[in-house]
Amino acid sequence: MTEHAPADPHPQEGTSHGASWLLPAIIVGVLLGALVGAQWPAFGVHFEFLGELFLNALKMLIVPLVASSMIAGIASLGDVRKLGKPGLMTVGLYAATTGLAVFIGMIFVNMLKPGEGVQVEGSGSRPATRLVKQIDDEWVVFDKRENLYTLDGEPVRAVVARFKDEQAAHEAAKEGEKSLFGVVAKVLRMMVSANIIQSAAATDILPLIFFSLLFGGVLTTLGQKGQMVLEFFSGVSEAMMAMVNLIMYIAPLGIFSLIAARLGKAGGGSAFVGEVTKLGNYALCVILALVVHSILLFALYALLARRSPIAFFGKLAKALTTAFSTASSSATLPLTMECCEEAGVSPEATSFVLPLGATVNMNGTALYESVAAIFIAQAFGIPLGTEGQLVVFVTATLAAIGAAGIPEAGLVTMLIVLNAANLPTAGVGLLLSIDWFLDRCRTSVNVWGDAVVAGCVDEMVFSKLDLSGRGHAPSEG
Repeated sequence: MTEHAPADPHPQEGTSHGASWLLPAIIVGVLLGALVGAQWPAFGVHFEFLGELFLNALKMLIVPLVASSMIAGIASLGDVRKLGKPGLMTVGLYAATTGLAVFIGMIFVNMLKPGEGVQVEGSGSRPATRLVKQIDDEWVVFDKRENLYTLDGEPVRAVVARFKDEQAAHEAAKEGEKSLFGVVAKVLRMMVSANIIQSAAATDILPLIFFSLLFGGVLTTLGQKGQMVLEFFSGVSEAMMAMVNLIMYIAPLGIFSLIAARLGKAGGGSAFVGEVTKLGNYALCVILALVVHSILLFALYALLARRSPIAFFGKLAKALTTAFSTASSSATLPLTMECCEEAGVSPEATSFVLPLGATVNMNGTALYESVAAIFIAQAFGIPLGTEGQLVVFVTATLAAIGAAGIPEAGLVTMLIVLNAANLPTAGVGLLLSIDWFLDRCRTSVNVWGDAVVAGCVDEMVFSKLDLSGRGHAPSEG
């Protein structure tokens, strides 16, 4: 245990965490996976189970790592009143960077107009997406988009609500079609779980974060009894980080398998190139906007964290490569925390900022949703105007908060944006063939945005706090 000795908030670089061979091996895994999937797609698909094993190995650490590191980190502050400033700073930076991402996406899509000239079938009318049926003595509201938007094993639940009254069911269906701020209520409901064990089993991170914040804060008021519990969670957090190190030894193989299988399922290199050719302007628009936003995050880190963003980016290379390969910011979270601490971000900042970011800070997803919505409007010949553009800006920012850190969740939450802007949800079908690739690009930006905010909050807030209990934070050495 290291609880009674001051822990170095900035772990030494060059530890066993950052084995020198690992990053080159991961890059080789990406390149070989792309080669196998492109040239021999039928063969590449057979590696899917290995990729799933690697992904599941990362996911199994999420709940114990988030809970233990956050509880230990919060309790180590010693005074729950110290949470106010880092909390406000974290939320403020997350909101600002997400809004900036949406704004950049809208600038690019309005300048390049990738949707003009795209051939689409049907009119610009928006079909109803809610259906009301009587089943036994209940009126059930269904979402008719279930089959269309079930992607990579992440199905959209068809049953939206159940009512005893027919009129109430129809009103709920109607409201669901046009709700602008329903996502806000959804996020608030997600924060407080009636069954935290059930939420943990479902990997619902937001209620777990809320519970861990409360639990860690209460520990600071319990004296010696609280100290005993804190030592337990500090030990659990250290064990989880050690498991991350072990799992990363198979990362090159896992990442190779994920890339080879996904490209193989897309039909190989020729099929992928064909889809990129058809939607080339759209893909270029999204990628350019993501690159510009990432560069601005470099500038933000240099300005607020007062450190080299290039060196910081280099330390995040393993996490960013894994994010691209898995298309899941949640699955990448354990590695993101490890890389940030290797880069010098304190354990208090990583355990407080990053779990929240993996849930609500989706810079790349928000940018993508704004570009995709306006692209669909352009393709269907629907003028948005200033009011419509404002609706897209607000809802893309809010809907990204509701996008869980799972593969292609942005496609589902984008329906909120389309419904609010009165755009045809059928337009999502235009994007499906290439979204799996763009999803990996925007997930990498999501993780980069989380890490930048963690570094900034650490420098601006945590480094200036009098953390008398800092030694109780998890030790990464």
